[in-house]
Amino acid sequence: MASVPDHHRPDADRIRSTTVDRPPTLRPVIGRSPSVAPSPDPPEGSTADVATGSDGQTANHPGRSPRRPAGRSTPDDGTDRRIAPDVAVGAFAAAQHGIVTRGQLTSAGISPRTIRRRTDRGELIAVGARTYRLASAPGSVRSVVMAACLDRGAFASHRTALWLQGIGPEPERLDVTVRHGASRRSAGADHPRLRVRSSTNLPDDDVVTVDGIPTTSLARSLFGTAAQVPHEVSFGDLVDVVAQALESGKATMPWLRWLLEERRCRGRNGVLAFEAALDARDRAGPTESWLERHFVDLVTDAGLPRPAVQRRLTRSSGTPARVDFLYEAHRLVVEVLGYAFHRTPEQLAADTMRANELQAEGHRVFQITARHLSDEPARVVALLAAMVAPAGHA
Repeated sequence: MASVPDHHRPDADRIRSTTVDRPPTLRPVIGRSPSVAPSPDPPEGSTADVATGSDGQTANHPGRSPRRPAGRSTPDDGTDRRIAPDVAVGAFAAAQHGIVTRGQLTSAGISPRTIRRRTDRGELIAVGARTYRLASAPGSVRSVVMAACLDRGAFASHRTALWLQGIGPEPERLDVTVRHGASRRSAGADHPRLRVRSSTNLPDDDVVTVDGIPTTSLARSLFGTAAQVPHEVSFGDLVDVVAQALESGKATMPWLRWLLEERRCRGRNGVLAFEAALDARDRAGPTESWLERHFVDLVTDAGLPRPAVQRRLTRSSGTPARVDFLYEAHRLVVEVLGYAFHRTPEQLAADTMRANELQAEGHRVFQITARHLSDEPARVVALLAAMVAPAGHA
């Protein structure tokens, strides 16, 4: 099969090494809660919490086993021997959303006995069979996913992977996938939002790293989500994530069509739903965003008149203004304000001034935000119905 042209293929999937990592925001801090007193010094001769070099020798005394003189809590230079291990642990945690593994702790020079002691004191919080969250690091959705990936060798997948890549809302259930043969169960307590899946075919080409988290690629995540229709994902939600992938520039329609045929030849699940979603996107008309398409669906389902889409109005100044929707008979302009393109100070100022100009010329302007559409659709419908009701029926 001929490969898709490079100019149609998104950069993130054309170059496998390209990731969307962000610089870690968690500072490398000592992994103990500020409210907890420092741990007592380990017994004399213990190797716990002593800085070691890459060859296993102590930093201050090459070739000698670490030993603390009796009656001293610090070396002669005044430094605390616990600092170097804790800095190493903090570096691991900073790159992993506050999560560290038991292996990383021991490689940093933290003994099993000290791990147990810090866990008992709440300085380390067990979040899996082999993973811990530093008490100084706040818990987050990303830390839950990161812990599952480190604990099981899993990958964020399905809608969770799409969300990490900036497509779709944060999902209620957090999906991770393990390769076939790996255990789907953890000896630790699973987070209630976590759902672990298994795949018999998850090649390296289908895996990327997003914000430090092992994640299935955009292509794999889209098809994984399509395979969940209709039992776990609605068809409308699938159309929305396809639309967002296109509008964000992470995918192009030719690439998605090529991907569809490539996966069809492999006999992948989700092919029929994915094809239907692409067709629905093509039929959506000239709306520019998934929010605008969602508004059209909302109006249609409510039985309200369908507005003209992407209409150009000529202002008294002679300059044209393109509006999202227009009810011409009611001189009503409807603008849908998305998160990405209407929230900068400059764009907000431009939207406000344009609305003022349209109202000065006799139009009513009804502005709707993404949050209104997602959280208060009934209220949007009620307000719009009152504005387009025939005279005497409002």
